[in-house]
Amino acid sequence: MAIQVVGFDNVQLVDFNPNPASGTPNDLFLITGVAKIQFSGTAGTPDGWTRDTCSFDVPTPDGQTFLFSGGDVSASALVVPATVQNVGSEDIGFGVDSVSTVVSEPVNMQKQRKVTLTARVVVRDPQGIIWRLAFQANVLARIPVR
Repeated sequence: MAIQVVGFDNVQLVDFNPNPASGTPNDLFLITGVAKIQFSGTAGTPDGWTRDTCSFDVPTPDGQTFLFSGGDVSASALVVPATVQNVGSEDIGFGVDSVSTVVSEPVNMQKQRKVTLTARVVVRDPQGIIWRLAFQANVLARIPVR
C-alpha cells in the first residue's frame, strides 16, 4: 500500500529565468519543501525493515500541482527523511532507498507538464515512524529554438 501525502509545508521556488521574454531558451526551477506523511514500521519483516513507495506531484508554494511550460522538460530530485520518531527501541533506522522523477505528457492545451517524484521509503522496527520527507526537485524546461 503506497504512502499517502497529507499535505505540504514550506514549499519554496527559485526560478533562474524569471523573464522568459529575455530570449533564454532554458528555464531552471529549484523547488524545495516538506511532504507530510505518516509511515510506520511493521513487525515480522525478514530483515526488520519496512519499505513502501511515496509518490507526489511537485507542488507550487500554495500546494497545487506545479505545471511546467516548455517543449522539453527534464527533472531530477532528492528526497530524505525530515522528521522521524522512535519510542522505546534501540534498533532504529530511517531512510530513502531511491527516488525517481517522471515528467508527464502534456496535461492541457498549453502543453504544460507535471513532474511526479517517487521515493522508496524505509523504516526499521514497528516503533519507528517517519512524519515528513524533505524534497528538492530540479526541473529544466527547454523552449524549442526556432
